[in-house]
Amino acid sequence: MKDNYFLGIYWEARNDSVELCVNMLYETFVFLDECDDSFHFWYTTQRPKKGQVIEPINLSKEGIKDLLIKGQNFNDDGTLNSDLGYLVYLKSSKDFSKAHVISITCGNVSKLLKNSVTLNMYNSKDHPNLNNNKFLEKIYLRLVEIWRPANGIIRHNNNNLLAKVYN
Repeated sequence: MKDNYFLGIYWEARNDSVELCVNMLYETFVFLDECDDSFHFWYTTQRPKKGQVIEPINLSKEGIKDLLIKGQNFNDDGTLNSDLGYLVYLKSSKDFSKAHVISITCGNVSKLLKNSVTLNMYNSKDHPNLNNNKFLEKIYLRLVEIWRPANGIIRHNNNNLLAKVYN
């Protein structure tokens, strides 16, 4: 079994603008990249066509805004459902079996869904920091600072709870 960690932060409906979501996501990517080089590149999770080159996404503010706009939700009739905000789902490696996975829902004002940032961290011997509870807590606390969630959790894939924090 892979040795993975899960970090999740959650908050209720909050009308965050696309600009605010861009800034928070940009800060998240800058911070994660500073933490470990395994967070340097991110890729969309869509399966490429055979022979298509897989390139990392553009992590500039403009690139992130494009991602968020593409991650908007639409009703069955094709009209925009702006109540559901923006959704981004990315992996950190071309080899999806050894990738971190980040999912962000931001700007959602529906009472049916929560806003969230979840990060499934693939741990390997090449990235020993990702097996250090103090390091994981540092990531958690910075993401809480950036996103201002209502609550969150860090746990190991064997269901050992490392931290459950409520603000």
